[in-house]
Amino acid sequence: MRPKDFYGELLRHLGEETPYFLEKARLLFHKTLLQRSQQGDKFLVVFLDEAQDVSPSLLLELRFALNQHMDSTSLFSLILVGQPELRRALKINKYEALSQRIRL
Repeated sequence: MRPKDFYGELLRHLGEETPYFLEKARLLFHKTLLQRSQQGDKFLVVFLDEAQDVSPSLLLELRFALNQHMDSTSLFSLILVGQPELRRALKINKYEALSQRIRL
């Protein structure tokens, strides 16, 4: 799954049209979550199964997505479900920032 597909799938489930470009999809996703939070809507929980098969670009994008609004409260929770390879992958230096945001 590519980052654009990740945002596209989430936006569809949130009732939004999916922009063609990744940056626009990313911005719309965060804008939508912020609006939902301000309106008191239900909190979004994202489950990502078989996470050991996630592409390196999506792992880095997950770090970016989780980093939004870290100074206040998180706008969504992410649950990664996967095989032991996921734990090993997250120990690689380039994923250190993501590892700091999740609990194994």
